[in-house]
Order: sequence, then C-alpha cells, then structure tokens
Amino acid sequence: MKNSDLRIGTRGSVLALAQTDWALGEIRRIDPTRKVERVIIETTGDRDQTSPLASFGGTGVFVAELQAAILDGRIDAAVHSYKDMASRPTEGLKQYFPPREDVCDVLVGCPLDELREGAVVGTGSPRRVAQLKRRRPDLDIRPLRGNITTRLTKQIDGTFDAVVLAKAGLKRARLFDPLRDFDLDPKEFTPATGQGQLALECREMEDLPVEEGVLTSALDRRLAVVERFFARELGFGCHTPAAVWARVEGRRIAAVIDILAPDGQESLKIEVPVSLSHRDGDLQSALASAEERGMRAFLREVEASTPGA
Repeated sequence: MKNSDLRIGTRGSVLALAQTDWALGEIRRIDPTRKVERVIIETTGDRDQTSPLASFGGTGVFVAELQAAILDGRIDAAVHSYKDMASRPTEGLKQYFPPREDVCDVLVGCPLDELREGAVVGTGSPRRVAQLKRRRPDLDIRPLRGNITTRLTKQIDGTFDAVVLAKAGLKRARLFDPLRDFDLDPKEFTPATGQGQLALECREMEDLPVEEGVLTSALDRRLAVVERFFARELGFGCHTPAAVWARVEGRRIAAVIDILAPDGQESLKIEVPVSLSHRDGDLQSALASAEERGMRAFLREVEASTPGA
C-alpha cells in the first residue's frame, strides 16, 4: 500500500462518516502526498433498522461486510467502532487502535434520578436494559434501533422520555450536548466491551501511515485486548447482558466483569487485576480467578434465562 492511493471504506451513517473523516484527516496530515478517498458501503444492518441486531448476525453485523470489501480489494481499509467487531480477529486483517474516547453511556433527555416513575426509555442493548432495570425497575424500557440521529429524534419528538447512547459516539459526531446528555457512571453502568475504542483495519501484509498517540496507541490496544479476551473466553453472545471494562489503575489494569440477569434483579460484578505487559499467562490467571468467584456459573444461569440465548 506504500505510496499508492488509499481507499477507506465506511458505512453512510453520521457517526461512521465522522469517525472515518477524522481518520482520513490524520492520515493526510501524516502523509500529505498520499491520495486518500472515502468509499461508502451500505451494510445489511443499515438497510434494516427495525429488526433486532441478533436476527441477522448480532455483534459484527456492521463490520463483516466492510471486512469482506477489504479482503476482496474493493477498499484498502476501514474504520470501525471496536465494540461492533466480532470477538475473534478476522484472518487476513490487522488492526490499529487509536487513543480511546470517553467510555461511558449517557441518558439523553433527563438525569436518571429525575426521570418520572414509569418513564419510557429507549435502547436496543440487553446490557443497557438490564443495567437500567437494576437501578430503576419502574422504568418502561422499549426497543430502539437506528443511527444516532434517528435515536436522538425519537427522544426529541417525545416517542421516548429518554434514550441511552454512547457518549463517545455523540462527541465524535459533534452531537453531544451537556445540557441534555447526562453521564451514567461507568462504575455503576459498566460500559460495553470496547466502548469508545476505534479500530482501523487493513490487509495483514500491508501498513497504514499511522503515528503513535494519534492513530495507534499501544496502551489502548492492550486495554482492548484485555476486554475482548474475557468477553471471548466467557462466551458473551449478542443476547448476553454483560460487559467487560478495562482501565489503568496505578501500575496495573483493573478489569471489571459485569453480568446481569435480563431483568436486572440479579447480577455479579467482579474486578480482577491484569498486568500492563502483554503476557497471556496473566490473562489466563485472571480468568481463573474470575471463574473461582463464580463468574462462569452465574453466566450459565443468565444464559438459561435469556430469551434467544
């Protein structure tokens, strides 16, 4: 790919375009001689914005078609929201991880404690449903899909009293409003595995023009790998109300694993330490510690009670 034109694929949503345009701008800054163009690819998930994601693939549905376009040469690279990617890397591709954005969810429309009893809240995420029910079992939580502007519109027009969105996406799309969007504390509302993290992907034998601290970050790659390891090894599916959040605490990584029953009335959240260095043995030891504390057994109970799991 060196010194050749660079075609970056993207979905056509406001957020996908914003993320891709940011990456394009940085690549042009790093390598001003390179011709870089944006190629919009419509995915199955974009064409059907009403069916639950799990009905046509779940996690990875927005990513797989872009990955196929890289592999067959229609595009050279793509920018993904890492939380949308499948739990295992796709053969023939490699990833770069830029510095992570804010990881927390926000409640659009009203602070959680100020929502009226029985308020209607929109989200399509089983994790968010269970977390909201754990905190506010009185809420009327209803399914909501669509791109970021569609979901915002549903709150503005009164269809929902509030909707839950990722703060990172709102900020990247320049739609975040601190007077309207209220943080859900990540220590209580564990963010989705990989939330706030972008991944730039290209063919394995090629390289993108990147710069440490801008388009790639060794630390954020490590955090992303840690989160994905636990989600993969514990077998989180697209129906599972669960998340892993890894953050730096002192000279180590604290990995929080949060699994909830669908109705939020039962949950198990534990924190295990992981080394900052890239040692697989540390991850296996941390996983064993989580299992000893009942994590896998509780997960089996949750999956047995989760529709479609």
